[in-house]
Amino acid sequence: MRPRPLRRLNDQQIPPTAVGVYGKTVASRFISDLLDGTDSLDIVCIGDSNIGSGNYGYTHGFNRVLNYSYGIPWYATPLFPGSCSDGPTSRVGTDFQPGVRVRWCGNAQVGSVGTVRTLVEASVSTSPTYTYAQNLKTALGFDTTNYNNSSTRRLPVFQWGVAWYGAFVDDAVTYTSGASNNLIELASTHPLNYGTGAGGTALAYRVVYGTFNGGSGQFKLRAANNSTLANLNTTANYITTNAGVDGYATAPQLNFTSPATTPTALICSWDGMNSGNPVTGPFACLYHSIINQAGKGFSSSTLMYQAGRSPTQIADQLEYSEQLIDSFLKELRERQVSAGGSGRVLVFVNMGINVSTNDNGAAYIAAANRIIARIQNRWVLTGGSLGNLAFVFTVTHPTQSTGSEPAWATNRVGIAAGVNAWASSAAGNTCVVDMASYYSAYRLATETLYDAGGQAHLNATTSAQSNGYDAAAGVVISSLLASA
Repeated sequence: MRPRPLRRLNDQQIPPTAVGVYGKTVASRFISDLLDGTDSLDIVCIGDSNIGSGNYGYTHGFNRVLNYSYGIPWYATPLFPGSCSDGPTSRVGTDFQPGVRVRWCGNAQVGSVGTVRTLVEASVSTSPTYTYAQNLKTALGFDTTNYNNSSTRRLPVFQWGVAWYGAFVDDAVTYTSGASNNLIELASTHPLNYGTGAGGTALAYRVVYGTFNGGSGQFKLRAANNSTLANLNTTANYITTNAGVDGYATAPQLNFTSPATTPTALICSWDGMNSGNPVTGPFACLYHSIINQAGKGFSSSTLMYQAGRSPTQIADQLEYSEQLIDSFLKELRERQVSAGGSGRVLVFVNMGINVSTNDNGAAYIAAANRIIARIQNRWVLTGGSLGNLAFVFTVTHPTQSTGSEPAWATNRVGIAAGVNAWASSAAGNTCVVDMASYYSAYRLATETLYDAGGQAHLNATTSAQSNGYDAAAGVVISSLLASA
């Protein structure tokens, strides 16, 4: 990619001539350096249903826009949880990246040997009681108060519109997935797989796992050809989960080469994939991903995506998760550094429409201040430099007074004005992008950028001309570049 001349503002305030962008210039510099190829960037998406609406949302919008429109390579897949709460299933592309499939098992996956459960559900179970899961929950600091009461319960971060739940195998249980689940799959069409066109790309599989004070847990990582299950590499020796303390650790990354000559889909898993290397509990997979061993680029991941959440509730839920957030942020930074970046993270937050009142942004600003403080605190505790962390806040897109969200059409005006004004005094390397400066409600409706089910969400089809999340993510990137 041809380098562009950069205009540095030394991380000062964005000039008043910039359209629809307020606050500091750090996020703009991160995007500029990414496009120049001088550094890498992980985007972390936080918000309500618009983060992943239609199995797409802003997370997927950033992945498409930066790769397809700006030609920036992915250096890694998103950072995924080890399991999820909605049973044996899989997702393809959706709110991840094009060409990425994630599969996970429920409690009774056909063909499996042993049982895998979700970590959160195991930690709250009373019949039976899973002591190792309870101890790990305490160490990771996630709150499940009133778990069985849907109206009052506290939950840790949601990543896919369903809870982050991790994967848990109980003490002394031997487990492997006979159906080849609990894995990340890269299609033959994914650039991390095919490389320059002939495959043979140097990749690595990374896993963040739970450690325990006791037990004889162990596991191996494996990469394989998806169609034949031919081995690409397997961890030579078992990795033990008994570290003498409850917490988390990163497994030694499994280096391997994607299939050469004729690229084909590949898969990576922590469960042995029925290869004679089963998991023995206690074991927990918190997060996993596939990265380029050496290559700058970007990736967009979801940390918080839950429908119906107000700004206050989003801030609450982040505060219900401590080392769970630490392990996520730390892994993003470390995997990026291992691939050649400096460990930069841009936190993107989109919220506002749910439970809104015409309060000139007071509730939004209070929540935003809490989110900044929470993420900064967890980032520093894991060794991150605040100079490598930036925030971009957006208020939910405008709606029409005659449409399905008339209250938001009224409330948004004052809320957005208050949030825009707050940006100049916000803590941290923070800026605000006002979507209405680029897309009015009239334009969103005229260009069919609203979701067919209502104006609370944008169109999530893959058509380049009508995908509202691609358009909105594109506005964020282009406006930041114009302010750099």
